[in-house]
Amino acid sequence: PEHRAEADAVRAFCAGDLPLYVEVGFDHGMRLLDHARRFPDARWLGVEIRRARVDAARPHAPDNCFLLRGDARSVFA
Repeated sequence: PEHRAEADAVRAFCAGDLPLYVEVGFDHGMRLLDHARRFPDARWLGVEIRRARVDAARPHAPDNCFLLRGDARSVFA
């Protein structure tokens, strides 16, 4: 229940017809954010375990980019 809203947001973001690309461990997010800006006809999901990295990159993410704080082993289980 604690993470239900975020899980629902991820599912909604991943649903659809546009290609979905995933970067695990995006660090500062420079490459991921650049790709999201250069390729707006795709969706970009970034998974990073460090909260500070996600919090720093989120304000710069375009609408086709979703940044998720979590352990990829749990996210994709």
